[in-house]
Amino acid sequence: MTEKNILREKAKALRTRIVEKKDRNCIEVKSFLNLILKIKKKFNVESVGIYYPIQSELSPLKLIEVCNKLGLKVCLPVMKRSLILSFREWNGKEKLITSTFGVLEPSKEKMVIEPNILFVPLLAYDKNFNRLGYGRGYYDKTIFHFRKKNEKKTNSFLVIGLGYDKQELKYIPVESHDEKLDIIMTEKKILCNNKNNIL
Repeated sequence: MTEKNILREKAKALRTRIVEKKDRNCIEVKSFLNLILKIKKKFNVESVGIYYPIQSELSPLKLIEVCNKLGLKVCLPVMKRSLILSFREWNGKEKLITSTFGVLEPSKEKMVIEPNILFVPLLAYDKNFNRLGYGRGYYDKTIFHFRKKNEKKTNSFLVIGLGYDKQELKYIPVESHDEKLDIIMTEKKILCNNKNNIL
């Protein structure tokens, strides 16, 4: 078992223990609203990609109402064999379907959207904005794809890791395909990667 896989197992166990004591909806709406308003002042934001929470992931679903009030479209990921996710619009109320990959997704009739801001779940994170995911590579490949597509537009695509404060590690091993987070948001703080001059 690799160092990263050992970390994943430990991080999953830690997150499960955190959820036993914390509400999965513990992100403050006000903090999210303030963050999005700051981003909107600097960048052209029309859509926000979130994830449908599984296992012990911190839930972003309460953020849908804020996005609706701000006139932002919300979309959920759709898994593909290419490992690059696409995103379909979802209002938070419409019934989701179980895909061939076994995950809940909007129906094929829903509009495909490219998010300007993408919220991603975390197993762990570190102060260098590295993210520990499940190891399948979906988010890393998707983030690389969107960043490459938007590289001529300064910071037109932002990635926000959403997790619990206690998921922070001192160090996460980094591989060549790993993509850094632009912002990390927990129930206690918001960390911004100033190298990207985001906020």
